[in-house]
Amino acid sequence: MEIRVDVDLKTCQRFTVAFKAGTNNTPSIVMSYGDSKFKMMGEESPLTFAAGKERLLGLRIFIDHSVVEVFVNDELCGTTLISPAAGDTSLEMNAEGGEAKAKLVEAWPIKTIWEE
Repeated sequence: MEIRVDVDLKTCQRFTVAFKAGTNNTPSIVMSYGDSKFKMMGEESPLTFAAGKERLLGLRIFIDHSVVEVFVNDELCGTTLISPAAGDTSLEMNAEGGEAKAKLVEAWPIKTIWEE
């Protein structure tokens, strides 16, 4: 699937996006922004916003059978291997230490290379 999330971080200190499988023991896919760093699955990269401008976090997330690829603000890219999810998966977003506003949340299926 492909997911696009655009968030105005306003005053929040940490913003987290997580994909949680509902029917098996598949680990969650978790990514977050806080302390001027973007973190995903144990890896982190610096990510700063221009002073005096909106703190807009733009995520394009691609999830296929065993890979997650994330593009952050057209500036960072991260890829990680995952266990295939079985059953229902939910998307959870959480702002901590202040306010954030989701400006856009879209998701749509993409054709996997694993299907014939």
